[in-house]
Amino acid sequence: MSTANTDLHMQWRRFKDRLAHYMVAVGGIGVIASIVLIFVYLLYIVLPLFAPASIERVAEYPLPRDSGQTLYLGMEEQAETAVRVTDTGQVQFLGTTTGEVQKTESLPLPEGVAISSFAAGSPESAILAVGLSNGQAIVFKYHFEVSFPDDKRLLTPVIEYPLGEEPLLLDWGKHPLQTLAVQLDEENATLVAVTDDQRLMMTSMSREESLMEDEASWSEPDTTVIAQTHKDISFILLDKNQRNLYLANSTGELSFYDISDKADPLLVQHIFLLEGHNRLKSLQLLAGDISLLAGDAQGNISQWFPVQDAEGRRVLRSIRGFSDFSQPVTAIAPEYTRKGFLAVDASGRAGLFHTTAENTLLVQRISDAEITRAAMAPRANAMLLEDAQRRLYFYHIDNEHPEVSMSALWGKVWYESYPEPDYIWQSSSASNDFEPKLSLVPISFGTIKAAFYAMLFAIPLAVMGAIFTAQFMSPRMRRLVKPSIEIMEALPTVILGFLAGLWLAPFMEANLPGIFSILLIMPLGLLLFAYSWQQLPDNIRHRIPDGWEAALLIPVVIALVYLCVIASPLLED
Repeated sequence: MSTANTDLHMQWRRFKDRLAHYMVAVGGIGVIASIVLIFVYLLYIVLPLFAPASIERVAEYPLPRDSGQTLYLGMEEQAETAVRVTDTGQVQFLGTTTGEVQKTESLPLPEGVAISSFAAGSPESAILAVGLSNGQAIVFKYHFEVSFPDDKRLLTPVIEYPLGEEPLLLDWGKHPLQTLAVQLDEENATLVAVTDDQRLMMTSMSREESLMEDEASWSEPDTTVIAQTHKDISFILLDKNQRNLYLANSTGELSFYDISDKADPLLVQHIFLLEGHNRLKSLQLLAGDISLLAGDAQGNISQWFPVQDAEGRRVLRSIRGFSDFSQPVTAIAPEYTRKGFLAVDASGRAGLFHTTAENTLLVQRISDAEITRAAMAPRANAMLLEDAQRRLYFYHIDNEHPEVSMSALWGKVWYESYPEPDYIWQSSSASNDFEPKLSLVPISFGTIKAAFYAMLFAIPLAVMGAIFTAQFMSPRMRRLVKPSIEIMEALPTVILGFLAGLWLAPFMEANLPGIFSILLIMPLGLLLFAYSWQQLPDNIRHRIPDGWEAALLIPVVIALVYLCVIASPLLED
């Protein structure tokens, strides 16, 4: 009977051994598989960040006959309807996929007066203006009203005249407005024009509250002659805050004005954007209206923005450039919310670029003819192009993460409004005027620095604790302490970090003086307790078994921490 019990006991032991063997094997393989799956998942999430941009042609169609030359192309948010302004004063709304004209409106041009110039405000504002041959200008805005008749989505194009349908007289001499710029917000409106006799004029208006009426009205136009330019001004740019004015001619000569004080504009800088016999072909403001994008006849595109010099003045500096075209840059269309842009050249090619990442995302031939006009959808997911043969090309764009590149992640980047290139991490901002800053260098070095300083404390504590546990602690206490430490070691660091961020950090912030006082009070308190313990009679000290003395420190540590925390407000005061 005894032998049978022994055999049964051995079989049970072998079964448990095999079960433990397989459980350990399955557990180990499971851990490895979990780590591999985590890696695969992270790869699945991260790889799209580096996916190249792509475009897909959706439609191609000719422009309507006898509709004049295109002055402006734009699209509504869903990229379903396009807007086209012509030199005959027509505003056409077309289906982007069909080219069918859905609606046409005519601007209220005075009889016998022609359009001599055109201007567009910030893309998101949809503010447009035409300069006329009699020194007047018409400011208008387009938007789309959404309705759902019979549960079907319907877009209705609407043209508004925020400053009134009556043309504004900018030049009392009634000279044609050769070049024009416009910006308008809820409170102020500014128009800047150059007449055919090369006078630079600025007209400003402000919204005024009436004491007798509930509605506000615009003040009378206030026109100031800034300068007699004596130059053929080809480009005028005005930022949306109506503070900075840029004038440039075809040779790349640019004047930068501060017009914060409309009564006294200040010339800040006069520079040349180009070198040699090159010619300026396109000039646009990047999203946020801080940077300038200059495209030249050699196919180069350069970015400029104001930087403080040694004397504290804001002066334009060339920051970075793109040289992916071999033919003149004919048009630049910035994105609405990101620091990317679409550019086209005279050979019929189009390119997608991102300034901060210094990334050429895509360059592709669109037409055999010169591309003359370009428009980017508000969501940067579509583009509309017109070539010299009066054909429109509508493309879908897949370009989710243009701001990510190795140089943006690991190199010094010169961000707008910063004095020099730097490593900066700022993943979000209050508005689209400022871009996310994605340098991983501060995070990486911050992690290494935090780990280094943590190890300065952790290594001595761990080594001394291990020596004490192995040499001085009683076996019974060791059997309690070692498993506890191993369980603590098994806790995921993500969970510890979550608790630290969610609970510990706010607690330390609220009791910061007390936390710092712990660093001073704790060593002194422990030394004082140890000294006091040594002074006790032997009959009291010997009641504690050898190796259990450290347990006496637990209530002392808790009491000292508690006293420091409750004394924190007193220390702060």
